[in-house]
Amino acid sequence: MVKFSPPEDRLIKMREVIQLTSLSRSSIYKKMAQGFPAPIQMSARSRRWWRSDVMAYIASRPRSTIPQTELNCG
Repeated sequence: MVKFSPPEDRLIKMREVIQLTSLSRSSIYKKMAQGFPAPIQMSARSRRWWRSDVMAYIASRPRSTIPQTELNCG
């Protein structure tokens, strides 16, 4: 029997996008105008994102917005 592993890239629901990005639903839709990946319309009420697109967006963001001087005090 041949076993197939799932492909790394897959379509994900809003719930998983929220978990991956730590953004709210409304923030995700607002950020689409600023370069966040657009979803694929599956039906009238269903949208999905390519996981690879979301992960690429996350990787493109700065790791921290706290100035380095604030991180070193303490």
